[in-house]
This record gives sequence, C-alpha cells and structure tokens, in this order.
Amino acid sequence: MSENKGKYVIIECPDCGRNTYSERTQLQIGLICPRCSKTIDNWDECVKFAGSLRDVQNRIKDISSPPEKPKEDSLASEMDHILEDEINYPKCPECNAPNCIENAKNNLLKCEECEVLYPKPIERADGANLETPNEKQQTLLESFGIKGLPSTAQDANDMILSITKALEKSIDENFPAYKHLYQDLKFKILFAVAKSPIFKDLYFKADKNNKLLISKDVLSEIILPVIDDEKLFSALGEKIDRESYRIVNEYVIVFSDFVFDKAIRGEDACATTLKLFSKGVGDSIVKFVKSKKQTSIKLIKGNDRIEILKKVSRPNIELDKMLLNLGFEKKSTGCLFIIIGFLVAGILLNI
Repeated sequence: MSENKGKYVIIECPDCGRNTYSERTQLQIGLICPRCSKTIDNWDECVKFAGSLRDVQNRIKDISSPPEKPKEDSLASEMDHILEDEINYPKCPECNAPNCIENAKNNLLKCEECEVLYPKPIERADGANLETPNEKQQTLLESFGIKGLPSTAQDANDMILSITKALEKSIDENFPAYKHLYQDLKFKILFAVAKSPIFKDLYFKADKNNKLLISKDVLSEIILPVIDDEKLFSALGEKIDRESYRIVNEYVIVFSDFVFDKAIRGEDACATTLKLFSKGVGDSIVKFVKSKKQTSIKLIKGNDRIEILKKVSRPNIELDKMLLNLGFEKKSTGCLFIIIGFLVAGILLNI
C-alpha cells in the first residue's frame, strides 16, 4: 500500500503479524519488529495505514490482533510496547497528545497538535544529580511559555540558556546596542519574543549556530511596545563598543551629580547613555575624556574635570535637556553660570 500518505505509518510484520507504528522518515534507516526482531527491509509493502500521529495511534487499536502468543510472551511484549511509547512519545501536558522524541531540540518538544512547548523526558544514570528545578528556574520557564518542568535543575538551566542564547543572538544581530540595555528591560524583551507566535516555529528552525532566522521588522513589532520609547528604540540600532558605552555612562552619572541635585542611576542612566549615542554626541564625550589622557571622567581631577562639565557643548546641552525631561532639578547654588551658558547656547543653536 505504498500509495498511503502521511507522516506516520502502521507497519505489519510479515513474519509474526505484529502491528507497530513509526515516523515515515525514521523508516529509511530500517525497521526491526519489536516482537520477533525481524528486520523489515520492504516496509513500504507492509504499510497498513498512514496519517498523523494521533490518527495512527487511534487506528492501531482497531486493527485486527496478531496471531495469539503464549500469555506471558504477549504480556511482556505489550509492556515493552507501552514503555517504548512512554519514552519515545511523551505526552503533551496541555492536550495529552504524544509527540516523537526525535523532534526535540535542546531537550524541548513542540506539540504537533496544540503547539505548546514542553520539556523532553531525560533518563538519568543512578547517582546523577537529581536536584529539582528551583523557584527562579520555574518562574523563568513559565515566562518563556514552557508548560511543565524538566526533571532536574541542571536540565532546567540548560533549557533556559538554550532559549536565551538563541533569542539574544537574533536580537543582537538586528539591534547591536541591545546588549547595553538594563538587565530588567532585556529580560522583558526576551520574554515578549519568546511568547510571540513566531518563536515556536523559529526556535525549531534555527540554524546550526542556534540563531533564530527572524527579520528586523518582525522583531521591531515585538520590541517597540515593550520599550515604549521611540528614542531609546532608535538607539538600539547603534553600534557601541563596551568601552565607549562605559565612558559615556560614567560621564552621565558624574554630570548629573555636578549640575543637578542628584546623580542619575540604573535604568535611567542606561537609557540616557544610549540616547546620547543615538543623537550623535556619545562619541564626542568619549573624545572629551580621552583628550585628558584618561579612560573615565572619574579619573579626571580638579579643574580639568570642571572644565569639561562646564563646557557649553552640544553633548552637555543634550544631556542637560534629557535630565530636565526626567524631572531632575538644578542645584540651587554653584551652577548658575552653567544654566546661563546652556540657555544662551540653546538660543544660538535653536534647541
């Protein structure tokens, strides 16, 4: 019955009559009958039915039973078959449909029926570390939309790393400054992409380097609502090396503390740093600092530091505006000359 079409097939052993099922692609390497151990080379001629995995499993129950065997042999054979099914076709925790373990990627399965992602069962040797996943790992897996838990904490860790690396490789390629984002925001973006409809297909079609084949336009539609800041989103396209980012980030903190009533910190400092590069003035700050033969504004002492921070320059003016927009207030004393300078410069530059 070679005309039967379908991903899975039911095969009848020509020697003992045992019915078994398998994925069609797996049969190309040969099939061994689980009852009599005969190698079925002409399996295509022995196909009794073909269809989806669920159809095949339902149909096999209705096919006539093979010739009777002694009760003990029959029971042992059936138990072997049940055990084989549990290991090779673990059931989806959402819809209970079995899925072929050969289709797993990095110990993660996608249900062919409801497309839920869930962990592949892994057999562990005696004496192996069987510590169960901790609360943080459980929360992360749930955030990625994974149903169920891996058997061990190590399996959970491997799965989390596999998913985050695949996501970050694709995001980094399209948005080079993503790596500089504040950690909390990076996780929000990862979770948003992982929960999007495209992730399930892309993860299982990733290239050999585990990079998702996803376009910048598609990623933009997911990331922009998470960031909810078009200027910061625009900055993600900038190519910024780690040293330059660090120099500008430290400058932002020192400048805010010098001119305003407090130093900017955390996520605001990170976003402000990236926006300065997006406006094209980040590199100027790096040059300011390096002109003093230093690698940080913190290492520039006394009048040299004050000269840079007081300078009526476009970087300082842009930074001043950003901090005001964030609600920072000028110091009441000691910076009047800076405020006047910025106002005059703002008028001259029409900003």
